[in-house]
Amino acid sequence: MKICAVIEARMTSSRLPGKVLMEALGQPLLHHLVSRLRVVPSLDGIVLATTVNATDDALDSFAKRERIACFRGSEDDVMARVIGAAESVQADVVVEITGDCPIIDPQIVEQTIRMYRAHDAD
Repeated sequence: MKICAVIEARMTSSRLPGKVLMEALGQPLLHHLVSRLRVVPSLDGIVLATTVNATDDALDSFAKRERIACFRGSEDDVMARVIGAAESVQADVVVEITGDCPIIDPQIVEQTIRMYRAHDAD
């Protein structure tokens, strides 16, 4: 069973455009999120789900620098983007994460995955 984190992110946030690439401690917020997800033992991969909008080219470049997969899909249909991202890396299970969570707790992500496995959830 392949378990992947799918990070939803785009540059055209209505309240604070570009927030996912704003810096904290010298790195983009999205870098902190990816770094935390990388230490989750049960994750087999990380994929960034963004839009085909040209404003999100910076996120595609970010994914390349971070060496994570990037899927680009509909700007209006977030769920279609998440599903497309999961399919693009042949994920069986998706841990859906919003791109504006730079201090996500890797232990909680791991515990959630373990609980999912233990209870045969869907």
